[in-house]
Amino acid sequence: MLCSAFQVFWSLETALKFTLKENFDPMKYSGLWFDIESVPNEYQYTKKCVTQNYTWTGEQMDVATRGLTDDDEKIRQMAVMVKDESLLDPASMIVQAAGVPEAPYQIIATDYRTYSCVYSCLDGYAGFMAEFMWVFSRTPSLPADKIKYCHDIFNNTGADPMKMVPVVQQDPCPYFEKLDKMLMESEKHLLKVMGPPSSSKPFTPSTIPPNLPPTTSRPRVQDNNMQEQMNVVHEEEEDLKHDLKSSSRSHDPPKRANGGRTRDSPSKVNEVAAIPPHGSSVRDAERTDPSTSSTFVPAIQLLFLLLTFLLCF
Repeated sequence: MLCSAFQVFWSLETALKFTLKENFDPMKYSGLWFDIESVPNEYQYTKKCVTQNYTWTGEQMDVATRGLTDDDEKIRQMAVMVKDESLLDPASMIVQAAGVPEAPYQIIATDYRTYSCVYSCLDGYAGFMAEFMWVFSRTPSLPADKIKYCHDIFNNTGADPMKMVPVVQQDPCPYFEKLDKMLMESEKHLLKVMGPPSSSKPFTPSTIPPNLPPTTSRPRVQDNNMQEQMNVVHEEEEDLKHDLKSSSRSHDPPKRANGGRTRDSPSKVNEVAAIPPHGSSVRDAERTDPSTSSTFVPAIQLLFLLLTFLLCF
């Protein structure tokens, strides 16, 4: 991987010293990696859909970088990573590529199977330095907690992870047509060099675009809440119909053949004829108009008796 684009990021700061991955095993580190986040690098021409394929030969790591340029053109770059003789730590290697200054490649943290946090810093040029960081994943996406873990490591040592930007890893990346095959081959390689994963969950490759958010149960909860609200509305409608039906039984007259409704205007659709039908009682007629209802008769009779009593005196 080319990681020595330093002309844009020069500063007068001192190169940081990280604690590297303990007991680093380059064989376990070999295989397919996807770029998740990185500091922009002018010498790395792959900008989107970037993958790194590492092959450990026993003496060096051969690197094949593939991806798209900013203009969506396919491109491939080759490099090698050799042992860093200045540190004699297998987690620190030197990247060598044609036309590019040598640059360190230091593995700060990795579990070999899911993520890798990598740091690089060029110094010694008239007191200037340039630093770069990467977050890699074995799949086109990486859980947020793993990304944050790398950020925290960089932060704790004084590096600024906000210099990194997300690398596009989604459809229509060229590899998506063969993603299942790539992931299956990667898993076979990891099984060979590492053995089965500690997790009991089986590996299941998927062609679903990795940047899409996982499906949650929120829509189903909303549907349930909507159903409950509809049930409440339905119950209220039933109660209202019951109340109206009870009210009509108390005030409506017996229906005639034509329903006792006038057709003069829409405002009179619900009016009931005040004339009692043939054979009905006076009390039935009183029900047709609240003003003549039998509930008002005692009051009228009482008033009449009172007036008669006053006239007598």
